[in-house]
Amino acid sequence: SEKNVQVQQQVIDVINHIASTASKFPKKCVVLCLLGISERVADIKTRAYAMRCLTNFSEAVGPGFIFERLYKIMKEHKNPKVLSEGILWMVSAVDDFGVSHLKIKDLIDFCKDT
Repeated sequence: SEKNVQVQQQVIDVINHIASTASKFPKKCVVLCLLGISERVADIKTRAYAMRCLTNFSEAVGPGFIFERLYKIMKEHKNPKVLSEGILWMVSAVDDFGVSHLKIKDLIDFCKDT
């Protein structure tokens, strides 16, 4: 809920650093951060930080877990930018991680619904 963009960027950087360097990053931490990070993807000033954070989350807990959580967040969010930028991140995540970590049926259902 912080309004200062530089503070938002630094907060995302701290979360990013912890996710990428911690020997174990629990899924509970990802769940707590995911809604806020997915909202930051919609803002041009914090987009790169948030997308990098989503990628680090995927490396820490697996892209399948992140995708499952993002489906629900993006469907219910009122800001269409969250949906469009979230889908762009998903495309890059599929390029980075492949589809072997994903439930393809859920991904196709999500695409059909949106």
